[in-house]
Amino acid sequence: MTLTAMLAQAQGGRLFAQVADAIGLDEATTRAAMMEICPAIISELKAAAEGDDSLLETLARHLAEGNEGSVLDDPGVLTGAESIKDGNAILAAIYGSKAGAMEDVKTLVGSVPAAKLSKLAAVSATAAVSALMQQLALASGRFEVVLLPLVEGAACGLEQVEFRVGGLAGAE
Repeated sequence: MTLTAMLAQAQGGRLFAQVADAIGLDEATTRAAMMEICPAIISELKAAAEGDDSLLETLARHLAEGNEGSVLDDPGVLTGAESIKDGNAILAAIYGSKAGAMEDVKTLVGSVPAAKLSKLAAVSATAAVSALMQQLALASGRFEVVLLPLVEGAACGLEQVEFRVGGLAGAE
C-alpha cells in the first residue's frame, strides 16, 4: 500500500478531516498540503538514511515512546502535543534543522498560513514516518505453516504442525 493510500484510509478515512479540525484549516487544503508534504518528507528521509544507518531505527524508537499502536489510528494522538513534538524532532533529524525543513515545506505549500504550516508540517512528519514504519513492519512480516515429520508417530499421525510468525521486533 502506498503512503498516500495509507493516509487516506487512516482513522476510517477521516485523518485529513481530523487534522484539519485540529489545525484550523479546511479538509481539502489539509489533504492537498499533506499529500505534498508527506512524500517529500519520506524522500528526504530516504536520502538522509543513506548516510545514517541508525536514522530509521532512531525515528521508530522515538515514535514508539509513549504511544500504544500507531499514531495514525487515534484521532487525538496524531494532532496531540506529543506527536507535534515528535514531528518537530523528525523534521530536525531529517533536514538538519526545523528551519531547514520549513523552508522546504513552504516551497511545497506556500498557500497555507505560516502559523498553521508549522503545526501541519510536524503532524505530516509524524504521520509520514508512522506510515513508513507500518509499511516496513508489514513488509517484513512472515507467516508460514510447516509440517515436520516425527521420528515416532504421535496419537494422530506421523507429522507435527508448526505455525511460525515473524516480523520486526516491537511491531504489532
